[in-house]
Amino acid sequence: MMKKKVGFLLGVEGFILLVSFFYCIHLKQPSVLLGTDNFKLVRVQEDGETQEEESCYYDRSYEAKDIYIETSSVSLKQGVYRVTLSIETNQEGYDGDCISEILFTHSGFRQADSGKQFVKKENDFSFNIRVGRNGDPLIIRSRMNPDGLEPYLLLKEIRIGRLPIMSGLWGTSSLLFGILILNLCLLFYIKRDIIDNKAKYLGISLFMVWLLSSAPVFIPYLVNGHDIRFHLLRIEGLKDGMLSGVFPVKLQPNWLNGNGYPVSILYPDLFLYVPAFLRIAGISLQAAYQIYVLLVNAATVFISYWSFGQMSGRKAIGVLGALTYTLSLYHLANIYTRAAVGEYTAMVFMPLVLYALWRIYTQDMREKGYKQGWILLALSLTGIIQSHVISVEMTGIFILLICLILWKRTFCKNRFLVLSKAFAGTVLLNAWFLVPFLDYYKEDLVILSEKNESPLIQGRGIFLPQLFSLAYKAFGTGSSAGMLEEMPMTIGLCGILLLAACFWSIVIKKILLGKSEKICLILTFCAMLMCTVLFPYDFLSENIPLLGTLLGNIQYPFRFLSIVTLFLAWLACLLAKDGSWKRWIPFLCIVVAIQAWQYTSVVLNESEVFTVYGNADVSTFDISGGEYVPYGTDLSLLDRKVELGEGLIMDGFSQRYNFINVKLTNASSKESFFHVPLLYYRGYEAIDINSGNHLFLEKGDNNRIKITVPAGFSGDVSIAFSEPWYWRMAEIVSATFIIFLIVSTIFHKKRILLERA
Repeated sequence: MMKKKVGFLLGVEGFILLVSFFYCIHLKQPSVLLGTDNFKLVRVQEDGETQEEESCYYDRSYEAKDIYIETSSVSLKQGVYRVTLSIETNQEGYDGDCISEILFTHSGFRQADSGKQFVKKENDFSFNIRVGRNGDPLIIRSRMNPDGLEPYLLLKEIRIGRLPIMSGLWGTSSLLFGILILNLCLLFYIKRDIIDNKAKYLGISLFMVWLLSSAPVFIPYLVNGHDIRFHLLRIEGLKDGMLSGVFPVKLQPNWLNGNGYPVSILYPDLFLYVPAFLRIAGISLQAAYQIYVLLVNAATVFISYWSFGQMSGRKAIGVLGALTYTLSLYHLANIYTRAAVGEYTAMVFMPLVLYALWRIYTQDMREKGYKQGWILLALSLTGIIQSHVISVEMTGIFILLICLILWKRTFCKNRFLVLSKAFAGTVLLNAWFLVPFLDYYKEDLVILSEKNESPLIQGRGIFLPQLFSLAYKAFGTGSSAGMLEEMPMTIGLCGILLLAACFWSIVIKKILLGKSEKICLILTFCAMLMCTVLFPYDFLSENIPLLGTLLGNIQYPFRFLSIVTLFLAWLACLLAKDGSWKRWIPFLCIVVAIQAWQYTSVVLNESEVFTVYGNADVSTFDISGGEYVPYGTDLSLLDRKVELGEGLIMDGFSQRYNFINVKLTNASSKESFFHVPLLYYRGYEAIDINSGNHLFLEKGDNNRIKITVPAGFSGDVSIAFSEPWYWRMAEIVSATFIIFLIVSTIFHKKRILLERA
């Protein structure tokens, strides 16, 4: 009977979703055409005075603090729309750019995007917008790119058309989410007699941990963290790269005014494909990033819960581990203060690495599943490698330290074989990223140049009192000369209480700690020491150059707080397993929750309002330290102009992302050259489309691509980035190993089931 009721309910819900979807699809909204009569030129002066006139044109000679062309108000029904602008920017065949934004005049919300493409005389560019409320009036503002070279902007017309399918998908998404929540509540109610109270409390506790860690996401703008613009550009770069027909993306096209940036080669971004696909689906950049944070927080809660629960053998202790790890001050600061996307994504997998190692070192080697233990370690290390290179280095240091501390167990034949398999499997799984990454280490980039000395990072460490401080500034700095107004770089009250508990046990109660507790404390204190100015980074850098280079790559010693956080969470689980501390665990949980709530409250109170809907809201020059720029590049000279050598005549030019086509003639009797608006990186090729021959391509002025054209040449030249054959081979190796891993795991599971049968 119950199954019939559930089936009927699901059928009704499916019917409601279909009706809602088709209603959104067939909602009548005529297309809108805005001509020159609907445009006005707005100039905002330094004193804030606004001047308006009927015009659809302006050029660089117009003086004002801000200047743009604005449309009359338009009312649209709820849905997703394609906005197409017909513009003209010049008559000379050079680059053109136009930035447009949508302003909803009642709600005050804004959506923005831009046309980052070559324009010759005239062109159209399009972008999608979402109208959340019926009849919410909107206006469209268009302006020239401040970093562009176009001499003027002429806006001819704007066409707005509704996208039925996308409107239907977006319109039913909120309803679908509500139905899912309703079904979960109903499932919880139906199974109330089957699910024991303990499981209910565990589920509610984990949900509350996730909710508290995600509190700053549930606002209609982004928390303005230190590196958020850099990572938003990475998401946009992946989106643009995939739209150009490239996968996996290696050289992102949107950076540095369209000159390209190899961030995907040197900074892993596998998990950022999730928000990039959401961007392609029409979701705003802001919403895509917020969804990503929610997913990462959920993964952190679940994986830490499962890992610590498996290590302790008790699910309740797993919840404690998830709470102390996920709600730690440094983890939250990574998400919101620093917006360190790579680092907080890597922290998802650190508990899994710890559990995989714990399992290898504690499980009976005679058990049937022991030899398969390398798979979990390889997969968890892969998660870190595909998130953040620096976290790989930090994790590797402590894996090596654990292996040395437990050296007798490490060099046991079977265990050493499992560890070796894990290392080999990790390399094979990540060959598709590691081969290009290591290959580009031969390039003369800012971060890799021999002209740069290894940085001395000891002075960037934190002071010992700061490690135990309870005062901080939510959006403070992380490497100043003192502690004034610095961000949270502390183990927090939770960490202090855990260490105090250990001190009380050892010194006051004279209780001998177990081997696991001792190892955990040793690792915790080692990681804490490496966070501070006391660790001899500078001495090691000056006397052991190779080690100095490796340590210098860490940049900021406080990053080891992620390792400290991991071991403190493990320490909390070990103490909870000891019955003598059982009564203090609820108090510790309350302290952690209050500490996290206080931090998120300060973040929400201090954060600037930062809304970003498309690539127009972030500068393409937000490249952090410019680590992947060719050494010696003058960023201020990176325009989008084609520079022609003597005797060359350009008859046509088109650029779509990192693909450039040039139609030109060399009228001289000797070879000449031209520069294109792309930074030179090894892998670019210039091909004569007519003959298929390669033209000589090299690094030119200001590290831009320079192409040599033979005398008498006339035709089309295509410039594009092409991966070397051994990069593609590495991708095949990784794909083959993944298939092998899946097949072997399936056969292993089947063999176990057959043996049990």
